[in-house]
Amino acid sequence: PKETTLDVDVGWNSSDFVVNEMKGTSGKSYGPGRIRILFNSNAENWEKNIQGSAVHEYTHAWFYEKIGGLVEQEWRYILDEALTQNMTEKVVPEAEEPWRTKFSREEIAEYWPQIKEKELDKKREGWPDPLFINQDEDGEYPNWLGYSLAYQIGQALFKEHRPEDFPKLEKNDVIEAGNRLFN
Repeated sequence: PKETTLDVDVGWNSSDFVVNEMKGTSGKSYGPGRIRILFNSNAENWEKNIQGSAVHEYTHAWFYEKIGGLVEQEWRYILDEALTQNMTEKVVPEAEEPWRTKFSREEIAEYWPQIKEKELDKKREGWPDPLFINQDEDGEYPNWLGYSLAYQIGQALFKEHRPEDFPKLEKNDVIEAGNRLFN
């Protein structure tokens, strides 16, 4: 459980992207003390999806609390998403998060050497992160690739680690799990 207070902002979102692509909900964690969840009740299954968004963003806030703030490097964000994606699936399995499974292991494997070499040590600067959200058709990575990658890495790490271990894991743990999956 979190040890500090968490402020939760909830609001309406009329974006077609949120309704159609995000299945009616979106969220953001601003660090260990605040999350935002936006929803649109015109999307199918929005009630379960808002529950999934709440678990997802709460898990981000918990992770940030345990590491002492927001993530600073890409490898740690992959680890953070590995935890949040898998915790959401475990707690609210009926929540739809299509980005989690959009790409197969084989599809991610095409990008893994480049991600290992160019992305893992990158300092996180702003949002959207092109490894995770990239709506530019000419971008280096397809949209949502990072989410599928993190989800699969999380599945591998959960075979050996408990959720409370994730904030203590290191870059090498991400690389070893990725190599087992994508090489």
